[in-house]
Amino acid sequence: GYVYLFSNDLQLMSCIAEWNNLAISPKIDSLQNIPTSNLVEWMDNMRKGEPFLISSLDELDPNDFHMRELLVSADNKSLVDVPIMLDGKLFGFLGLAATVEEQAWLIEVVTVLEMLAEIISNAIKRKEIEEAIQEQQTLYRSLIKHSGDGILVMDEDGKIIEANQMLQIWTGFSLNDYVGSYPWEFDQVSEERLLNIFRLIKPGQSYVYETTIPNNKGKRIPVENNISLIGGVDRDRKIFMSIIRNLTERQLHEKEQDIILELSVAMRQANNIKEICNVVLSHIDIFFRPAGSALLLHDPETDELETIEGRGWGEVLVGNRVRSDKSSYYSETKRTGKAVIYNDNLSSPEPMTFFEGPIPNAI
Repeated sequence: GYVYLFSNDLQLMSCIAEWNNLAISPKIDSLQNIPTSNLVEWMDNMRKGEPFLISSLDELDPNDFHMRELLVSADNKSLVDVPIMLDGKLFGFLGLAATVEEQAWLIEVVTVLEMLAEIISNAIKRKEIEEAIQEQQTLYRSLIKHSGDGILVMDEDGKIIEANQMLQIWTGFSLNDYVGSYPWEFDQVSEERLLNIFRLIKPGQSYVYETTIPNNKGKRIPVENNISLIGGVDRDRKIFMSIIRNLTERQLHEKEQDIILELSVAMRQANNIKEICNVVLSHIDIFFRPAGSALLLHDPETDELETIEGRGWGEVLVGNRVRSDKSSYYSETKRTGKAVIYNDNLSSPEPMTFFEGPIPNAI
């Protein structure tokens, strides 16, 4: 008896197990990576999931000399091969071969081989599933271990069955401190509310809320807790995962932004006060400029300049005009020729900004 497996592309087959009569020497080492491209009829049966039987080499197609050569080289006089199918695809085969004398195969023998093929197929599926589960569990544990967030895994009663390393680093509590305890022993949220979340949450959903958890020094850490259902939906007991995000840095950043905003508002207010003071002082300063000194007036709307020359107390030259009224004065822009009155309270519908500067030659 023997068991063969095919390569992924079905171009090669190799013997992985062999059972021989004690009088027959093993041939498994020479039965590796055998090409299948020339075994047309035999491969056609295998792909269809049908057994291949010959009681004598004479039953082979005279033109199928490749199959004949293979059987002769293995000293096989009769054989029966049954395919091993995996999810509807050809995976391998098992069979029996007569090497001493020709053998007429009974239907019962074929039935037994088909049953064995099914057992092998199921065993391979189970092994692949177990390996896939093991791989997922390894990946799952790796993700939990190296996550930048704290993670708790709980059953439907809320009992903690796992806590990751990051959570232990944040809080200073050990794995033993968490495992077997309950989240409401650490969370500010009540036992009743958490159990209600566990009852209502469905696959694909999550429940997020902000709370605080303690460290081993009694200080509470602000966190965001995201609870989701991760397994056990079709079983008697459900499994929940709590992803805990530390909000300490975020809250510090938000406070920094609030302080920056407050400083910005205060600076704008200070600048406004400064501008008002500058206007007031500039207006007052005009009346105390000695003759021959000058101010340069800038209109922020038109970006035009106007010179003002001091003539002593209350006497102001605006352009080429002299005004001597001590209680009020006015300035005139060259663009519009319209006067703007500055009265005793120094208010104006169009405040000007004053700068020190020499008197231009034109004036």
